Amino acid sequence: MTWFARNKTCAVCEEKYLKSVPFHEMRLNTDDGVVSLEICEKCADFFDKSADVIMKSGQQDEPV
Repeated sequence: MTWFARNKTCAVCEEKYLKSVPFHEMRLNTDDGVVSLEICEKCADFFDKSADVIMKSGQQDEPV
C-alpha cells in the first residue's frame, strides 16, 4: 500500500512527519562504528542548544 510511504518517523521523538518535511542527519560514534539517525527539526534544535550549553560551560570553568 502506498499510504505507508507518506510518513517518516523521527528516530528520537518518534513523531511522524510527511515525506516533504526536511529531516536532519545526526551521526553518533559508537563501539560498532558510526550510526546515522534522521531526526526532525525540533529534536535537531534541542541537540544544537544542548551542545552550545555544554561547550559554554566548559569554557567558563576555571581552576580554583
